[in-house]
Amino acid sequence: MRVWVQSMGRFGGATAVGVLFVTAAMVGGGWARLVQAQTVAPAPLSARQQKELDDYRHLVTGPNSARTRRLGARQLMDTGWAQAVDELLTILVEGKDMAARLAVAEAIAQTDSPSERFTEPLLVLLGDSVPELRQAAAAALAKYSDAAVAARLGQVSRDGQASFTQRLSAIEALRQINNRTAIEPLIALLDDGNAEITAKAIEALHTVTGVDPGQQPAAWKEWWRQNRSKTRSEWITDINEALSRRNNALRRELDLLRRRLRDALTQRYQAHPESDRPNLLLTWLKDPFPEVRLLALDLALEAAADRRPLGSELAAQVRQMAADPAPDVRKAVMVLLRYPPPHPDDGKLAVSRLAEETDSEVKQAVLVTLGARGDGSVLDAVVAALSDPSPVVAAEAAASLASLADRKQVDATELAAAADVLRKRLETIPPDSWAMRKRFIEAMSRLGDGQFRDVFVAHMSNGEHSAVRQAAVRGLSGLDARQGLEPLVDALDDPDAGVRLAAAEGLGRVGGTQQLAVLFRRLEADREAVHEVRNQVWRGFLNIVGSSDIDDQLGWLRRIDPASSNEWATRYLDLCEMIQGKVEDRPSELMAMLRQSAVAAAKLGKGQLAAQRASAAYELAIARDDPQADVLATMAIENWLRANQASDAIEAARKILGRGSPGGTEAVLTVFYEYISGLLAAGTDEQARALVQMLRDELGSLIEGEWDRRLIELATRATTTRSAQDRAVTQPAGP
Repeated sequence: MRVWVQSMGRFGGATAVGVLFVTAAMVGGGWARLVQAQTVAPAPLSARQQKELDDYRHLVTGPNSARTRRLGARQLMDTGWAQAVDELLTILVEGKDMAARLAVAEAIAQTDSPSERFTEPLLVLLGDSVPELRQAAAAALAKYSDAAVAARLGQVSRDGQASFTQRLSAIEALRQINNRTAIEPLIALLDDGNAEITAKAIEALHTVTGVDPGQQPAAWKEWWRQNRSKTRSEWITDINEALSRRNNALRRELDLLRRRLRDALTQRYQAHPESDRPNLLLTWLKDPFPEVRLLALDLALEAAADRRPLGSELAAQVRQMAADPAPDVRKAVMVLLRYPPPHPDDGKLAVSRLAEETDSEVKQAVLVTLGARGDGSVLDAVVAALSDPSPVVAAEAAASLASLADRKQVDATELAAAADVLRKRLETIPPDSWAMRKRFIEAMSRLGDGQFRDVFVAHMSNGEHSAVRQAAVRGLSGLDARQGLEPLVDALDDPDAGVRLAAAEGLGRVGGTQQLAVLFRRLEADREAVHEVRNQVWRGFLNIVGSSDIDDQLGWLRRIDPASSNEWATRYLDLCEMIQGKVEDRPSELMAMLRQSAVAAAKLGKGQLAAQRASAAYELAIARDDPQADVLATMAIENWLRANQASDAIEAARKILGRGSPGGTEAVLTVFYEYISGLLAAGTDEQARALVQMLRDELGSLIEGEWDRRLIELATRATTTRSAQDRAVTQPAGP
């Protein structure tokens, strides 16, 4: 998916976002829609307001703690300024800083009536790879009670092309919307082929409706058939609606109390002397309320990230909480275990937690920790997790296995056995779960085991999603085997540009000289329409041709016409840079290469480089008494003049005229004459007159007869034109 933000000018120092285009996730096999939100230019901010806005933005985007970022985002939101919304959108859409984007999403979730301009970017975030961003986006979208947002969430939740996590996040947002607009989209999921999707939809329906027809989709469909036609007044009087409203109110109050509790405890923590903070955290880690324990873990995580030691007593308490009743607390413990210093029993602790865990998100956190901190002793647990019923957990197990391999924690024999399990688990994932299949292929790519070659090749077929094909191409490229590269060559014709890009990159890394002809043909725009892919093809070509002998390199160089296009001119110069030092003992080849590189540089508007290359070629031609010398001389002078370096052009002319060659003299002075005539035609008479004067002053003794007369004529024309212009300026106006 792609997002564009177009700025429409500055008002009081702040950027007014005029048009926001967001391309939403793929729905039903095509792009869902293009949303265009236009805003009227806001009133300018005062200098004080602008400074306040800048200060708040820095709190969000600067190197600050998560709490400070959230505070800055909330303060931007609370200003009510359109410019503040613009800044928040820019961070949310364009920002690369995950913590800043998270702070913005959380601020939106804490706003009662957020701007509608945030909806589409938030929908995109539902598919983000970072769980915290997905959760915050879902909570933020739940603040929109209109049916249009619920309908969009319904589209995402039903979209078979969307990632599994994005679909689950959309369902969570519908659950949190918790009004009638969310019911229809959730009912539509009861016939979904994925059991976990259906189960999550029923769970959300329980929350939204407050009723309990049971766990079977049929019972919920019947309930909806009986209730969907009720009028608004009937719904209001219905006991289910009343229960739902009360639940909503209680939940909002509870959320508010939780936020206030966190804010109060955070302020208390910051007010404490730093030396006493570990004791305060230790007390909170033992608190009966999970919100307090979770806050303490968050603060401990900040300390660990800043490389501030927790102390043995605090670290021991954290490890005891691996089996905490609250899933969010257990997950936070697993995240904290990834930070140094490691404990020798961390691997055993995580393995035991994985064996007992029932929450899929906590399982994923455990597996990430095992991959980051585990050793060979955790391999069996990770391999067993490949068979987890949840494809999301299984995919995280695959990534954890790859991390262990990256860290050299398992030997080749163990890895081969694990790889076989990985292959078999992939076979159980249906084709429509392309996001999960992609993660498995990526894990196999990181393992780099040759037994996956047939898996990669099979998943490069057009029957797979383009993201899966890209991952498979990269996996095959990573095997570093130069035999049997036909699938990579075939992938250059894939309909998806991303797949072709990966194939070009792979061939450049593992291909040999036998692939050069294929890559060279793909450089033509009629063979590869996407400029980025052609550039990658060229980089791959250069990587391979660099290992060829000089004769082959020169052969490829001769096939390039630098005058045909800017792309080919650039490629000619690239290849010249590789070859030039190898042909010093081949003057004819060197001269031809310098001449063509001058043509290439001129094509690209690099006049100085073109002149330098042509001058070097001219010197070689003179040394060899080559008849091309005069042509090369004029080429050099033309490019010096185009580069506005008249003194260099005159110096080059001095060398040529000094040789006394009639043909050289004629060619050189013709270049100057035509250039000066062009200046006069363009109305730059002063520049023309100055150049004529320079020629006569510097080269007067070398310019005789007819050419001297013609130069004087040009100088006279320049002077006459200037005088006429002066008279026109000073002549009084008529009656």
